[in-house]
Amino acid sequence: MDEKQIRINVDPDTEGVNIDWTDSFADPQEVGYYLSAAFLAFSANVGISEEDLIELIKENYQDFQEENK
Repeated sequence: MDEKQIRINVDPDTEGVNIDWTDSFADPQEVGYYLSAAFLAFSANVGISEEDLIELIKENYQDFQEENK
């Protein structure tokens, strides 16, 4: 089985985020699963409460959708 990698680069000048992944992923939903799991694990590790996480998503999700069309 081929190694699967996800690379996240941040440009501090533009505050842009670029996410690349290897072709060994079955489909973009698989990438989304791993990114989501990593985000939730990170959030729990740094102590973000479930309520704060829900509020963060409620307040920002639509903006992210608009920016990533």
